[in-house]
Amino acid sequence: MWISRRGGISKERNGIAGMGRVTIGGQAPAVQTEGELRRTTVLGPAGYYWAPKAGADAMVLQAGDLGEDACLVGLKQDSPFQLRPGEIAIGTPESYIYISPQGIALCGNVFVSGKLEVEGELVVDGELSASELVNLNGAVYINHIFQVGD
Repeated sequence: MWISRRGGISKERNGIAGMGRVTIGGQAPAVQTEGELRRTTVLGPAGYYWAPKAGADAMVLQAGDLGEDACLVGLKQDSPFQLRPGEIAIGTPESYIYISPQGIALCGNVFVSGKLEVEGELVVDGELSASELVNLNGAVYINHIFQVGD
């Protein structure tokens, strides 16, 4: 005679962490480990949102008694950046935020929705254009010439 739990033989796993391959990308991805896990939860630090691409190698945490709660906790890093200790890059190879001891760089096209305030000197190296009304308070210098009015 044998005794069962939950109507069958217990296969308790008590949580497993390992690598898997993302088979369906997005915010509710599927990942291949021993089998394919669908609609996994994507975890990240507070305020940081990401969606893995299909084909990426991911760290998968399978929680719950039988590993039924699967979460993606990160991706294998194949960084396109040559980062030195203490430096951070957030983004894609085409557009990213680069943070180093020297400062913060925004690389790629930057779109601002809302108000942009600059305290200090604004230096533009290249073309500056506006498609709406531009208000400037204070002196305006163009090519080192002070210009006022039309």
